[in-house]
Amino acid sequence: MSSLKTTLIYLPGLLIPRALSLALIITMTHVLPKSEYGLLSLVITVGELIDTSLTTWVRLALLRLGGGGMISTSLASIIFKTMATTTTGGCIIGLAISYVLVGSGFIEFWFAIASYTIGVSVLRFGLSLLQTNNKGTSYSVIEITRAISSFSLSLSAAHFFGPHFIYPSLAVSMTTFAFALIAIRLGLKGLQSGDRIYSVREITSFAGPLLILSVLTIISNAMDRLFLQYYWSAAAVGGYAATYALARQPVDVLANAINTGGYPALVARYEEGGRDEAEVFLRNQFGFFLKFVLPVIFVLFLLKDDVISALLPKDYHNQASGIFGIILLAGVGFNLRSSIFDNVFLVERKNYLQLRYFVPVFLVAVALSIFFIPAYGVWGSSVVFLTWTTLALVMSAITGRKLIRVSASYPDILRTGVLIGTCCIAAYSAQYVALGLSPFMRLLIEGLAAAGGYGMTITMLYPVEAKNALFNIRQR
Repeated sequence: MSSLKTTLIYLPGLLIPRALSLALIITMTHVLPKSEYGLLSLVITVGELIDTSLTTWVRLALLRLGGGGMISTSLASIIFKTMATTTTGGCIIGLAISYVLVGSGFIEFWFAIASYTIGVSVLRFGLSLLQTNNKGTSYSVIEITRAISSFSLSLSAAHFFGPHFIYPSLAVSMTTFAFALIAIRLGLKGLQSGDRIYSVREITSFAGPLLILSVLTIISNAMDRLFLQYYWSAAAVGGYAATYALARQPVDVLANAINTGGYPALVARYEEGGRDEAEVFLRNQFGFFLKFVLPVIFVLFLLKDDVISALLPKDYHNQASGIFGIILLAGVGFNLRSSIFDNVFLVERKNYLQLRYFVPVFLVAVALSIFFIPAYGVWGSSVVFLTWTTLALVMSAITGRKLIRVSASYPDILRTGVLIGTCCIAAYSAQYVALGLSPFMRLLIEGLAAAGGYGMTITMLYPVEAKNALFNIRQR
């Protein structure tokens, strides 16, 4: 299955939920006071920190050990039990984190964190089952329906119960848990019992280094908001978190769409043809990432003032303008590493090498956070984020070359440059057409112009593929 085909299968299930998540974030900046929005963003940050730190490694074990048709109820069962144990431990840790961050009234904050963590952990286990079994359509339908339900119920909760962070937070958590149960049921359907019996020791021997790596990565990723809360205020967190989400969401959606279908396909190619097949596949994935993601990033940077004016309240604008581009660039580095270069260590089952390069990166991130964030606030947070993500990308690329050489072809690099140029010219030209209109209408016209330029250019660069895609659409 091609990179484009696997990406398009999973893209709706990632794009629509992320779009609704971004819409919810933007709406909540208008519905909740800035301090309450800051607490809501902290609930999500800490919940993601706990979930990613303690359960992502378990899901990666499911995807790797269950790849290539080796998934069984035995493997799924032992991984779920291990995940349940780590999630329970994470909720206990969340109690201490809540007390440090909030102080008085921390029980309410902790309850929100624990609910969010449980819902997200169970959901991602169910989605991993669907992903491993190549049930991309079910994956997308569940994610889209969940996103619509979470958006509607969280806004309703804030409207009917009041502008307090706990109500939209619990609405999202309960909705997530309900859809998690549906995902697990669908994911387990059709699995065979299997002859092989897996043990917790076998799972942890593969994924153990990933536990430490996940903890370090998510702490590095969340340290900016935690330091802002401790040294500055919840309002500072709210302003930074809104800009962070606005800049990160587009690249996260596109990169995750590439990797969600791409990683299981990489495992299958590796099992069939070894390193040579994996190298060819990763070269194509790298080129596809450049052509699919970078034009969007350049256009967003070009239109950043209109993006901020159209989507954020006025009291966010000055703060967001100074850090939007920095976060955007850091997001590219983060996702390029996680969706391309780090897959080398996972497919080779040599996760200790991944951990070895990331420990120095983590220490650099901590040192920079201690120096920059207390002194420079949100700007310092964005600089720290850019620095450690860039360093991690370089270290991953250098370390992974000893196993599988990952590089983009010169034709792909050239095509990427052409796509970027066309999209930016189209968006820049549309700015003059949209003069005098509202920020939202300007952004809409500029975005449509850039999308049209991309579609036209990609059709000229790949005429045969475009013709086949059009034929398939007509057949359906």
